[in-house]
Amino acid sequence: MFNEKDYVQVNREERHFGFLLFSTVLYDADFREQFFGLINKCIDNMQFIDKDDYDIYCETALLRDYWHDIGTTAGKFRDETNRKRREVIEEMLGVNKGIIDEKKDLFWTKNNILKSPRFWKIEVNTFPEKLFNELNQIRWAFNAKPDIMIISRNCFLFIEIKLESNISKQGSGYDQLKTQKDIADLAQKFIPFFKEKHFEQIVIAKNKDDKIITITWSEIMDLINGSNNQIVREHFTKNPLF
Repeated sequence: MFNEKDYVQVNREERHFGFLLFSTVLYDADFREQFFGLINKCIDNMQFIDKDDYDIYCETALLRDYWHDIGTTAGKFRDETNRKRREVIEEMLGVNKGIIDEKKDLFWTKNNILKSPRFWKIEVNTFPEKLFNELNQIRWAFNAKPDIMIISRNCFLFIEIKLESNISKQGSGYDQLKTQKDIADLAQKFIPFFKEKHFEQIVIAKNKDDKIITITWSEIMDLINGSNNQIVREHFTKNPLF
């Protein structure tokens, strides 16, 4: 048999604690001010996130949301939406935009609708290495969802939340933090709202990493313990991971 502990004591889901953190930022002004101050200190820019001028989002599918906003492919709207989607992909592919028509199966559905890059099925050795990597970078960027995004004035920030796991990397070339940087690069190039915004990324993890801007969970807990949000405090402090 398993032990008799409450689930709150054994929960290892990093997204759960990310959502608790997210809610505390929204509903506890003192915590928010201290947390944003900690972020600004780590970035070495005390003006980066403004506690009085910010928007915060979780599980952010940034590129997918803008793709969806282009329009629907239903009925009479299909051709116009396809045209607008094509403009976006052609801009992203630059000199390689001709492959949109050369590789029908990759870019188009059987009903002649231009696919979202997240659905591209890119087979190994189908393209020259440089183009293969470029297509994969776009595909991964459309698939990825950073845990938290904060937009403040002329800046935006991705926060990746880790508990027991490490930053995701795969033999195929996928690197979680690089993909998040690719999302930001594409947003700055092709989404007017983000063009003039400065980007940073932070990881929340157990231990500091000299290669990544990191906030540790012990630093977060110092703030949580002083929070007015009793429910959040209990969910963290009852779990031995903290």
